[in-house]
Amino acid sequence: MPMLKIPFESLPPTLMASAAEERDVVRQALDLEVPKENLIAEIYPKEPPCIGDVEKAAAEAIERPFRGERLRDLLSRSKSLAIVVDNQFRPTPTAKYLKPILDVIEKAGVRDGCLAVGGMMVSHAIPMSDRDLRAKLGAENLERIEGMGFEILQNEPKNPDAYEFMGFTKLGTPVWFHKKVARCDVKLGLPFTQASEYGYAGGGKLALAMCSEETIEANHRFTPPLSPEAHYGALRCPWRADIDEIAELTDFGYALNTILSVKRMGVLDLAYGELPHSYHESIRRYNEIFAYDFPRDERADIVIVGTPAISDHLFFHTVKAVFSADLICRDGGTIIFCSPCPGVESSSGFFEGFSWWKDFMSPYMPPTRENLQRIVRDVCKGRIALWSGCIWIPLYEVLTRKELKVVTIRENLKTAGEVFDATDSVQEAFEEAMRRHGDGAKVVFLPYAKYQLPRWAIEM
Repeated sequence: MPMLKIPFESLPPTLMASAAEERDVVRQALDLEVPKENLIAEIYPKEPPCIGDVEKAAAEAIERPFRGERLRDLLSRSKSLAIVVDNQFRPTPTAKYLKPILDVIEKAGVRDGCLAVGGMMVSHAIPMSDRDLRAKLGAENLERIEGMGFEILQNEPKNPDAYEFMGFTKLGTPVWFHKKVARCDVKLGLPFTQASEYGYAGGGKLALAMCSEETIEANHRFTPPLSPEAHYGALRCPWRADIDEIAELTDFGYALNTILSVKRMGVLDLAYGELPHSYHESIRRYNEIFAYDFPRDERADIVIVGTPAISDHLFFHTVKAVFSADLICRDGGTIIFCSPCPGVESSSGFFEGFSWWKDFMSPYMPPTRENLQRIVRDVCKGRIALWSGCIWIPLYEVLTRKELKVVTIRENLKTAGEVFDATDSVQEAFEEAMRRHGDGAKVVFLPYAKYQLPRWAIEM
């Protein structure tokens, strides 16, 4: 009988914002025996070796653009630069990239600009603390940035005075962009590439992360289930197309795109260059690693998913694995979702997630198609904020079609059990699913589901 090793990993909550090393990872795994006759597929990413010297690789990448100009050539003709990075809830090892970038900036003599931390948490803003900033950017880099006269700022979506109006996208999204970033001649993002229930994250999405609440809300009307075209692998869906146009409108022109390992704490690939071309190249490389072959007309009765350390802190992030599993699990099937979800220093993983869920979803329980219609009506009437709703409504929609069993640590059970069928025993969850689906149940193991996608879902 095959023994599955289900990733059940985490980092200490204080390390989420930093470039954690392999030694920091809590490499737990849940053991589960699955009858050979039921297990129709075990699907793993085809990861290449991690980059050994990430700092050196970043220095080389900004000298070899996939398309466009080298960073030093951009800066030699410019007076100001904005570097935009992601926040403490993203695992991008930003500190390792900044030293070679700052070397180029200093050599070019640029003394005017800013380093901006993007953020779209319009309803539950959690700004980065000084400690978070030091962890994310690196203490030495932070001192250099300040010594160069660059301002360090964070996005503040609810402050209308921070933005200027840039126009409308073709889909009608009004774009208010941060004034201090807008004034800079060159805008360079340091995002990381991954598939998501909205299509793909990364690339010019950091431009949206420097926009106002109104722009973020308007863009998120193109997220599922309000926009059925948005799903794992949908690069051309309206949500992604709108983001790329926001980047174009705001002259957010360049990015150093990162692909991270889910098996180890490391970087697999860097693609620097002009947007959206360098991002599309990063997506192509990503799909070579994480897309898998699975018959388009076949579905499993039970899909078992785990979570790697780089994405297992906050429930509303790690639960994205459910949307990936949804693609290959039949309606009426069961998704067994395994996550310790320890949280971050400023936020308890499951508690924060479920408190948000209860804030928005309690009036619509239990998950039914009729109650889903009530949710959509309230979204259209503005009673539910789209940014917050887009996190929970897609999960709610899945729950109207499938059973979800949450496997987590004992400390989370009381909170998780208020909303979901939760247990700390994967064996118990599996046996219950087998009783429900019978001896002939088809089982798929998708260990790193949050990052994986079936090849047929790709729309390049």
